[in-house]
Amino acid sequence: MKIKRYLKILAILIVPSMLLGLTEYTNCNKLTAHPNPSRGSVTIFSCKANQPLNIFNVNGQIIFSSITDNFGRTTWNEENISSGIYIAEMNGLTTKIAVIR
Repeated sequence: MKIKRYLKILAILIVPSMLLGLTEYTNCNKLTAHPNPSRGSVTIFSCKANQPLNIFNVNGQIIFSSITDNFGRTTWNEENISSGIYIAEMNGLTTKIAVIR
């Protein structure tokens, strides 16, 4: 019986850190966006929770602002945005997002 409990604990330890909200195994110096390119909605991932995130167009105008959730995610619904390249920025970290129509 004790062996089965131990094996269950091992299974929990190998679950990807994003699901558990752990940051020690995540690259905290990077923003990622999925899907990218996008056709409607994109989720931006970071390991930093509750941080301001801005998305800029190529003219440098802020077109979307949000705060990341407790897991370091935010979702941008770009249904009314034209095709092009956009930049997501959070605390000096950036990533490009391609929107395709």
